[in-house]
Amino acid sequence: MLPPPPVTSRDETVAHLHDLLRRETGGQKRQAGQVRQSSAVPALPGVPVHPDLRDSFPTGLRLGSVYTLSGSTTVAMGLLAEPTRTGSWCAAVGLPHFGVESAAAWGADLTRLVLVPHPPSQDWVSVVAALTEIADLILTSRPPHVTPGEVERLHARLRIRRTTMIVAGAWPRAAAHIEAVTTGWDGLGQGYGALMRQRLRITVTERHRERTADLGWPIQAAQAVQAVEAWPA
Repeated sequence: MLPPPPVTSRDETVAHLHDLLRRETGGQKRQAGQVRQSSAVPALPGVPVHPDLRDSFPTGLRLGSVYTLSGSTTVAMGLLAEPTRTGSWCAAVGLPHFGVESAAAWGADLTRLVLVPHPPSQDWVSVVAALTEIADLILTSRPPHVTPGEVERLHARLRIRRTTMIVAGAWPRAAAHIEAVTTGWDGLGQGYGALMRQRLRITVTERHRERTADLGWPIQAAQAVQAVEAWPA
């Protein structure tokens, strides 16, 4: 993982981030459609997703689009896994409790993940815009304040760079909403046992149509607390 930029002035924060990205990537961005796909799994036209999430995202995540997400963090970790595993860069912004262990359990390549846990609120748009230079997928918390003009410019930037953004919370003009609800747990008896599997129901609402799929995901002991947590509304 790339270390986060220090909290300094806006210009210094963005400049430092650009410097880190240049050193690690040579300034080159691998487009999602060009990532290395396993020969056993057909290539997707969008940002690739983990095979266990294909029922919810049969063509992958749409390039250059914005998704909103609510509910369990497990699905968010899973959405970052396949792009990094197949050669793309991803980023997590404004998520200080990002579940590194959970992402690794999904198979994410942590060396291709940029973490910016505490971006200055006034620099959020600049940080995300800088990350579009190399990242195919950006997972971020909802910024405290963003103007309509900033939303419009960021949408244009995402489309041009073909970067997909997932926002934990509300966002204007999102292409789709992802809701991940925990429907149960396996492995616990009456006061004994250990969590072995999280059962989820994933609903994707896109263009007034809903697509729902159920998922059972094995979890490790270190992930149990993280799996219970949800994104802020």
